[in-house]
Amino acid sequence: MKVKLVGANLELEQVDRALREPTYRPHLSPEPIAAAYARISRSEKTVEQLRQDARENVEKARRSNRNIVFEMGHSSIAEHATFNFDMEGISRLAIEAVEHSRLASYTERSQRYVLIGSDMVVPDEVAHDESLRTRFVEAFEAMSRGYRSLVDGLLEHQLREAGGAAIDKERRREIDTATREDARYLLPLATAGQLGMTLNARSLENMVRRLKGHPLAEVRRVGGLLEEEALAVTPSLIRHTDPWRWVPPDVSRMPGTFGAGSVPTRGRASLLHVTPAPASLLAAGACFEATGRFPVEAGNPGDDSSALPDGGVDGGPRSGDAPDRYESERGFGPLVQTLADAWFSGAGVHAPAPRSFELVDFLFELTCSAACFGQLKRHRMATLLVAPYDADLAPVVPPSVVGAGLTDLFLACLETVRPLRDALRRDGNPAAEYLFANAHCRKMLFKTNLRELVHVSRLRLDHHAQWEIRELVSDMCALASSRLPEVERWLCGKDVFGAGG
Repeated sequence: MKVKLVGANLELEQVDRALREPTYRPHLSPEPIAAAYARISRSEKTVEQLRQDARENVEKARRSNRNIVFEMGHSSIAEHATFNFDMEGISRLAIEAVEHSRLASYTERSQRYVLIGSDMVVPDEVAHDESLRTRFVEAFEAMSRGYRSLVDGLLEHQLREAGGAAIDKERRREIDTATREDARYLLPLATAGQLGMTLNARSLENMVRRLKGHPLAEVRRVGGLLEEEALAVTPSLIRHTDPWRWVPPDVSRMPGTFGAGSVPTRGRASLLHVTPAPASLLAAGACFEATGRFPVEAGNPGDDSSALPDGGVDGGPRSGDAPDRYESERGFGPLVQTLADAWFSGAGVHAPAPRSFELVDFLFELTCSAACFGQLKRHRMATLLVAPYDADLAPVVPPSVVGAGLTDLFLACLETVRPLRDALRRDGNPAAEYLFANAHCRKMLFKTNLRELVHVSRLRLDHHAQWEIRELVSDMCALASSRLPEVERWLCGKDVFGAGG
């Protein structure tokens, strides 16, 4: 495992002077910038003078940082320090744990585009037992052989379907990518990966606390290395790093019942909740921006019950509703349509949706593979609550595998790791999670607002998007459009944006 701090935000004047004057040895750290910015609000000096003061007395700057950030509680000052980390030789499972933090940027080696070798992470939880270690390595190697066989089989089939040697270089690249994209569904979560990560000191402190409290030793080690690397250059901005872990209580046996309800479902997506009266709320938001007045009746159809209705989602019609209640809600549709069309027609494909779209929330229950989850979790502003990977959920078999007649090979490879994974789970050994493959599924709650859903659709419904997440997001958008049809044409991929969805 390698976790290395390779960059941080520094004062350019200091870097430039160090390059010009070989004998000049400045203190290169983000700390002077953070210390200077912390004093802006209470000093008559210019920002440049404050930065000069901070870099000329680094220890004083550090004391100032500690006092302002940790004693006075102005934690946002730590956000002025940013870090870049190389991370290599950590498992896909550990990468999932790292990328749970939303306020950071990640770029990861893609298993879709890169042919993956046999590099693995053997977790500490089995490494201490020679028998377990041997069985773990054998299980991983069996999956790795299955992956390579699947690559060869899919490539042979797709080349044959495409006309063999007659295809051009561009088409060959497309076939190679499609082959790797689907063969990766056999790769275990113990497969080693690498990524680059950028985040600020405040986010890093929160990440380190969470990682150091994780049940997996590998993840705890990542947290410790991140802390060690950052403290070496920025000791004044990272302090509260004691391990912390949230363990949700088991409420399934608690008194009381949850109504089963019936919810709209499409494919592997279910719509559990929608902001009540979404059209009137969007219209009211536009009214407020224009006039400074918010119609008090907007978004409040008269029943604040949070129970799931019979035959619909929260915010939809219920038995006993006044007959004109939802007629009134539908009356806002043309206004919402006009607002959306006017915005998107002028904004262009790369512009975000209007901020007023954040007034409307959707809560989905989703089921997807680990391969798909790796992309879905990148939509970091959504609220994502995940259940563990579940071997009882049907694995995702790529259509290309079925078309090539390789389903039996695919499923047989998944079965090779089941005995050891089940045995580890029975013993309460968390290393069992490493032996789930990208094809295995988990359930999750995904809450997003309409503005973010527009962004998700632009990226994930584009024809370049990976097929599983494209299908999943298509189902999500169809369910959302059933409650707010006025924006349906704008829930589309960027490749068809402006063409009617």
